[in-house]
Amino acid sequence: PDSPVHSMRPTVEDWHAKVIYVQRVLRIMHSEASASEVGTYAGNCNLIMNKRAATTNVKNNVNACVEMLRLNTEVVVTGLFEEHCKKREICLDEIHSNEEYARIMQREIKSMFVEPWKSKTSTIISFRRKQLVKCPYCDFKKGTLGAVNYHIQLNHLGTGQMLRPEKEDHKYNYQRHMLFFGLLLLAFEDSVREGDGPGIILVWRF
Repeated sequence: PDSPVHSMRPTVEDWHAKVIYVQRVLRIMHSEASASEVGTYAGNCNLIMNKRAATTNVKNNVNACVEMLRLNTEVVVTGLFEEHCKKREICLDEIHSNEEYARIMQREIKSMFVEPWKSKTSTIISFRRKQLVKCPYCDFKKGTLGAVNYHIQLNHLGTGQMLRPEKEDHKYNYQRHMLFFGLLLLAFEDSVREGDGPGIILVWRF
């Protein structure tokens, strides 16, 4: 008891912020109605028989929910990495060293996520930028299609046609949002693990 423990490293973990974040993510992304859908959070919970994580009540199942969200993100990133290597003709089967595999994975994932984010061309974070809808008959702009159609009805009645919503790929949008939420969780945990205060504050800004 009198000898100091030199191997311990104290860290301040914002546990409550992580719980609230995961709670809000699962309220948006988790639904029992999608339990039979491939690739959804509920479907993945059923696939590995993780019933504790298949809930929106995160406070009673914190570790299970956080671990499931982390696992879901890591699986998606690994799958994207393998598809990325196929397009760039990088043969992963010829790599027999774990160190070489890790080096290639780190390099390619950086080109997949970090560089597009810096150049503002990433499709993963583009949903955060709200796009304005423009009236085709004047310079009027608004954030929603309904507002622009209402403007057309009031100001261009008889001369213009109402705008129709574009078809959306809902599965793609779901996976894009799910990946963003998971990467943000991993970034937060890495910042806490490394004692990176500015990194934690950067995550808070999202």
